Amino acid sequence: MDWLRDDGIFMPMINDTGRNVFYKTCIDSIAKDKVICDIGTGTGFLSVLSVQAGAKKVIAIEKDSERYNFTKNNLKKLNLLDKIEIIHADFLDTTLSADYFITETFGNAIFEENILAIAEHKKTMPGKLIPNQIEVYVKIYEPHPIFAVVQSESDAFEFQPDIDIDKNFFNLINNEYQKINQNIRRRSNWISNLFKEYKKMTDLQLKEIYRSDPILLDLHKDFPALKFNLPKSVPAGQFCIFWNLKFNDIVMDVTDTIWATPTRFISDTSKGVKIYYDNINSWWFEWQ
Repeated sequence: MDWLRDDGIFMPMINDTGRNVFYKTCIDSIAKDKVICDIGTGTGFLSVLSVQAGAKKVIAIEKDSERYNFTKNNLKKLNLLDKIEIIHADFLDTTLSADYFITETFGNAIFEENILAIAEHKKTMPGKLIPNQIEVYVKIYEPHPIFAVVQSESDAFEFQPDIDIDKNFFNLINNEYQKINQNIRRRSNWISNLFKEYKKMTDLQLKEIYRSDPILLDLHKDFPALKFNLPKSVPAGQFCIFWNLKFNDIVMDVTDTIWATPTRFISDTSKGVKIYYDNINSWWFEWQ
């Protein structure tokens, strides 16, 4: 088992305080004497929390065979197989009944671990889903050198060498590049850890200059389009996608967790900016 590979046993994930506090608080608020289904159980972390909170029974679903065997053996060692039934299956292929279904199938791009398909399939079954809402919104920050340091990739979208160079060469390179990028469309870049650690900083000041209206997904209802059409009036700057999870009055803000932030620096917003999530599990930023 690779504990540093980003999957269901990823050690930084199961050590993530903000995430852990949210899920434990949710479970503690509802689990006593209830049947809980843990979708994508991984190490069995949420299943064990459910038993600890007094659940009558837990059904743990895991489709990865290695993780399934690992967790089943551990539950046997803990004498928990009488309380936790672990099933080797894809949740989308099951028909189950529970009071609550709980899942932590979210990623840096929010939706790439199949949460929408899980929520859609869950609608065919009795019981409530935890979390039950996702709120997504966009913030724009004034440019700051820290963003270039913490991003995973460059945001360069034109030739801009910042030195004196032959103008004909400059125009040739830029024109060739712009032939395939007349409508600038870029997959999201990523910022890791900055916004979580920013709350502890006293010497770094980031200026928020715009915040969009949120997209609110109720996971028990039809889903809205995952798209922001930002007007021409939005300022240029560092565009960042934030989100939170909700269950009743319990909220997890992504900036309290280790999830990375989808981002793009956009210098020209004169024709507006479109941001959308597509079916290849990415956020895209489009402008002209």
